[in-house]
Amino acid sequence: MYTKLCLRIAVVVLLSAFFAGPTSGAAEFEKLERGHFVIYHHNKDLANDLTWKAEYYYKKILGHLGSAEFRPWEGKDKCEIYLYNTKAEYLKATGAPEWSAGLAQDSPLRFSAYEGSPDLATTTFPHELTHIIFRLFTDRKRMPLWLEEGMAQFEEDDQSSLYKRKRFVKMSVKDGSYIRLAELMNMPQVPEDNVDLFYTESASVVDHLITDNIRTSFGKFLTFLKNGQSRDEALNNAYQWKYKNGVSDLEKRWLEFIKRKY
Repeated sequence: MYTKLCLRIAVVVLLSAFFAGPTSGAAEFEKLERGHFVIYHHNKDLANDLTWKAEYYYKKILGHLGSAEFRPWEGKDKCEIYLYNTKAEYLKATGAPEWSAGLAQDSPLRFSAYEGSPDLATTTFPHELTHIIFRLFTDRKRMPLWLEEGMAQFEEDDQSSLYKRKRFVKMSVKDGSYIRLAELMNMPQVPEDNVDLFYTESASVVDHLITDNIRTSFGKFLTFLKNGQSRDEALNNAYQWKYKNGVSDLEKRWLEFIKRKY
């Protein structure tokens, strides 16, 4: 159901740090600047549409972080978007693997894709933009895998995929096959035998932490983790009374959330 997409995202994000980036042939691009983004393109209509969506996702992601002080790209520095004519040009310029649909980098701040990239505006771009903003917010500190990947998938905007994702998690909870949160939160890598559930369940936990709580709590949780607090300390300090017993309380309330909302 989700395996191809999830595997693509998981590996691309890890590989992106090793690529020099899409610099070859940059002079041939047309340039469109709007808000917090600069897009280099060959298709004016597509570029115009994507820049409006980029601003929408930018505000949406920052709203979920709930920090009035965190506002990247408000000055001269912008996030760059490169849209190549074809997949072949994109792969040659970035060095990305054949199955890649989009590539995110946080240094420099850049997203690369190609015009025919599947689900570009609703899935690939918001997912990868979330990775970039997440890493800026956490000062590129090493964060739990479930947390970063969960937020990136949570920010995707394809309604059909969202429905399937929620249904999948709901059925996993109902039949007891879901991954216990203490196990999920300690996974250093995506489990090859349970890729779909790892991603969908991680997204649902992030959904609960963001939408079922005070708006600023999630950003505080990330900040406490970034500053070196343990998972349970960060939960207790960010969400106060809700998770006094750490992950065990979180699992109870998350299961209730799934039954109520999914």
